[in-house]
Amino acid sequence: LLHRGIDEMIREIDASSSRLSLSLLLAALIIGSSLLMLSGQAPFLFGFPLLGLIGYLLAGCLGIWLIISFLRRGRF
Repeated sequence: LLHRGIDEMIREIDASSSRLSLSLLLAALIIGSSLLMLSGQAPFLFGFPLLGLIGYLLAGCLGIWLIISFLRRGRF
């Protein structure tokens, strides 16, 4: 048996699994940062827990990167 086009399918599955992993990491960062924001633990920056703000910043950067990769790919 000779499979044609299987390399393209493997690349698509690899790209999809990478995007799924990044999406799960993004969701975990948002949930974890929200819990840290509610904890009220010091140190604070502008009245908000610093670790929560850092988590939101990382989640925002990863989210923008994920959206750009979707747009660059041309399909969802």
